[in-house]
Amino acid sequence: ELNLLYLSLEKTQEFLNLSQGEGAYYWSSTEIDSQYANLFYFYDGTHDWDSKEYGYLVRPIRAF
Repeated sequence: ELNLLYLSLEKTQEFLNLSQGEGAYYWSSTEIDSQYANLFYFYDGTHDWDSKEYGYLVRPIRAF
């Protein structure tokens, strides 16, 4: 869902707002285990795994 949001907002003002600084990282609901989860980077559309101890943002998506 985060990738679809990224693709649909690319090059809009909302995209520019999401892709700035520390606010560019968002948790997804995908987990490896109890300590690690997937995060999405709105700056360039990539994703990675990181420890859940970090306080990244969450972007709830109901529908497009």
